[in-house]
Amino acid sequence: MSVACSEHWLQVKIRRKSYVNYLQPQSYELHLGTGCPVTRELLDFFEFFYGLSSCGIKVNERPSSILIESSVTYEPVSLDIIGHIPISCYIQRPFLFTFVTKTELNTSSAFQSLVRKNNSASPKVEDTEIHPGVSFENNFSPVKTYIVLSAPL
Repeated sequence: MSVACSEHWLQVKIRRKSYVNYLQPQSYELHLGTGCPVTRELLDFFEFFYGLSSCGIKVNERPSSILIESSVTYEPVSLDIIGHIPISCYIQRPFLFTFVTKTELNTSSAFQSLVRKNNSASPKVEDTEIHPGVSFENNFSPVKTYIVLSAPL
């Protein structure tokens, strides 16, 4: 069996081989999730290829990853049994770096008294002009500008 996925689809390939009592499974005896049939029969495999909103496929999204879960059911018509194979596929999202510009800390006497008063080395951040595609936050004090850029690893 092989499993592949993206943020939009799930592909499962089941090998054409005997699983029970030397019986070759037939495409109509297999289904994905809530009853979706085999989408393609290959020489050595049965293939399921469905969008993530189909077949009762479960998608658990997290900031750093996506977990996709389903199952394949094998129900041989000549036997009184049902077999289930759990399916899962994991997508690791790119990590994001947080970049901070290097600037000199404000050393004025007004700043020094503010630091002593607040018991903190956190000068106020000055907001700069808007740059498309770059977000600026003014709540991180030790530097003048806080820049968040995404960079895949």
